[in-house]
Amino acid sequence: MPTRSVVAVAAILLSMPAQLVPTESAEAQVVRRASAGGRQVGIGFNPMDAEPRVMIVEPGSLADAAGFRVDDVVVSLNGRPMAEHGPALADLMRGSDPLTFVVRRGSEELTLTIGDGATAASTPAPVGPAPRVVDEATLRAYEQVALELADVLEARYLFAEHGVEYAEFLRAAVRDRRYETAGDTGAFARQLTTELNGVWEDRHLRVSAPGAPTPGRRIVRSGPAPGSAQAGTGAAPTRVRMAPGTPGGMTPEPVPESGWLTDEVAFMRIGLMPQDEELKRWAAAFMEEHADAGALVLDLRMCRGGTLEMMNGFLPYLFGEETHLLNMDLRPGAADDVAAGFDAMPELRRADTTDDVLSWEHTIVPSQTHNRPDMPVYVLTGFTGSACEHLTMALKATGRATVIGSRTGGAGHYSTIVELPGGYSLMLPIGRTYDPRTGEGWEIVGIEPDIAVDPDMAEERALELYAEAKR
Repeated sequence: MPTRSVVAVAAILLSMPAQLVPTESAEAQVVRRASAGGRQVGIGFNPMDAEPRVMIVEPGSLADAAGFRVDDVVVSLNGRPMAEHGPALADLMRGSDPLTFVVRRGSEELTLTIGDGATAASTPAPVGPAPRVVDEATLRAYEQVALELADVLEARYLFAEHGVEYAEFLRAAVRDRRYETAGDTGAFARQLTTELNGVWEDRHLRVSAPGAPTPGRRIVRSGPAPGSAQAGTGAAPTRVRMAPGTPGGMTPEPVPESGWLTDEVAFMRIGLMPQDEELKRWAAAFMEEHADAGALVLDLRMCRGGTLEMMNGFLPYLFGEETHLLNMDLRPGAADDVAAGFDAMPELRRADTTDDVLSWEHTIVPSQTHNRPDMPVYVLTGFTGSACEHLTMALKATGRATVIGSRTGGAGHYSTIVELPGGYSLMLPIGRTYDPRTGEGWEIVGIEPDIAVDPDMAEERALELYAEAKR
């Protein structure tokens, strides 16, 4: 069997006012700047952390003008800890209301405000502590990483022309001794990530420091807990709820909740879709066990990404005929193991290719049992990224689901992990996913919902729509 790599199929995300980006902690989600149509905040941190630490402040941005610095710890936003905002954080950040942050800088707490007339700085201010010159040995090590990174991006980044731009930038930076003030290994990795995204923004492109968990390689529970309703024990189906007090609905589990939302509506909350055939089998079993449901709600509001296996378990139950969902293009030679893995997946079929592009069609063949092509499906969106956006777009583009919530994160380039010298690693975008009907993907811009509501109200709105449809 061909070797399967860990590929972040629209893996984890990105950068909008509340968007998800892979950070140095596995599956961490980073808030950075507003997507198209919202204000440009220009700050990056992980809202899932107990004490989110600012990783990025874009020069000249609103966050820069407000006085944010890299390594500030975000204590609260508008009087509430970040995690308590949940999926609603996206709309809050991209909206027009003032944002009042309390941050801790060393032993001091500061109040920083975005809004009420704040504008971007006309002259970029320093975005972190005073620069510290590293010793020559450290500088040589940093430059080795930068040069290897340049070679990898030039040879393997999904768009060859942008790979060249990245490479030229990095090689010029080495010539200019840019990294002699990079600080420690974490600061150096953050600087590389920020600078590369300044050359050409990509929601998956990220450098991680030595010792940081590698995004996409985290070990998670492979299936529902034994004895739960998810495990198919034969017990009466009940909704499985997360532990009380879990902030914002965030969870590292693939399926933290599933079962019945009401007596008629089946429900599946997806937090992560790891590469796992067991989860694919479970997803098919879920559809079999809920074959008499009047509707299905797929809660992707906190769904960070993953791969295709799990969705390929339940999608066959939602279509009445063979359906071409999306296309996935890959740069030839960027990741031969990923190409082999795609070829081994029955749901991916080779399409026309050129010297510049390998292409697959994600196609679903209907299940032969308990097929429900007319069952209403509602997809809830919020902090939705990567593979979870792939699932959202597949159902929206085919007209198979109603999408309810807020715009998704905008991570339409799938990626793989590349090891760099000194223990650094690169999340390398190698391909893109898009709707074959339009030729358009969702990188940066995200996927607009059919019905835009506060994500916290999306579940309630789905039930209202189902009730209206029954009348």
